[in-house]
Amino acid sequence: MRYVKQNVGSEDTVQLFTSAGVAVPGVLFGEVIVEIRKAGASGWSAKAITGSNWTDRGAGNYALKFENADFDTLGIFQYKIRPNGPSFQTYQDSLYVVTTLPTVLPAPPTINSQTDSSPGILPNPVYKKTAPNTLTITGTELLNPTAVTVGGVALSVTANTDTSIAVTVIDAVPLGTDVEVIVVTAGGTAKGKVNVVVHPDDIPGELCEIHGKVFSTKLGQPLSGVAVFAILLDMPVIVDGVAWTDETIPVSTDAQGVFSVKLPRQKRVEIFIPRTQYRREFVVPNVAKADLFTEIP
Repeated sequence: MRYVKQNVGSEDTVQLFTSAGVAVPGVLFGEVIVEIRKAGASGWSAKAITGSNWTDRGAGNYALKFENADFDTLGIFQYKIRPNGPSFQTYQDSLYVVTTLPTVLPAPPTINSQTDSSPGILPNPVYKKTAPNTLTITGTELLNPTAVTVGGVALSVTANTDTSIAVTVIDAVPLGTDVEVIVVTAGGTAKGKVNVVVHPDDIPGELCEIHGKVFSTKLGQPLSGVAVFAILLDMPVIVDGVAWTDETIPVSTDAQGVFSVKLPRQKRVEIFIPRTQYRREFVVPNVAKADLFTEIP
């Protein structure tokens, strides 16, 4: 049973099934008989049905529209739908007619748990200011947010569905670990956490592009999508007045097994490739570009 307003047209959802519980699709308005009565009344009144009153929603689901005059007094009204041709079980439901509809709040939003199989916020960490800096938030009831903030900074929504929101992390977002992500909708508020890091291109000072290729030891084929981590060891660097040390910059290999990462020159770093168990610490050379495996002593 649901609420409808007195003297106002309304619509209700109808599901038609056989006695065996099988949905009955394709029922036309002329193949149903609709009857209405106010609760407590002794008899039912037939309601005239036209094509405008009956909409096939598919898979045995239909929308039945009522006119303003069908519910002209307050109280509980019952209606039923009987077959006039096709075989289906008689459907019966009730509508509560009131002068003012009660306020029904939408369900509150949720953000998925931050797990490997179902990350609610990704990428994590996310770069700020410099692309790729699009943050995607996944969960439920996320359609039409009234506000999305990261670190207290309001961000513009670039894409949105009921289960996801995409925003661009701008320069004003503060750097940090466990920066708070807040999504506000008409139904409430959902919160999460994300790490906001410095993009390599935004690290102060001259940079050296460290590159290399990763191959399969068994087949000699380039490995794509292999994670490579560059760890900045003897920082700090100062960005937006914040000192950063032991910053980890993640990259991955392309289809040819090639990776590259820009690192501050003459700083001590460590490159770690978990897939191949490669780990090396060195000082970044004072050149524009260097191969990790052949050009760095």
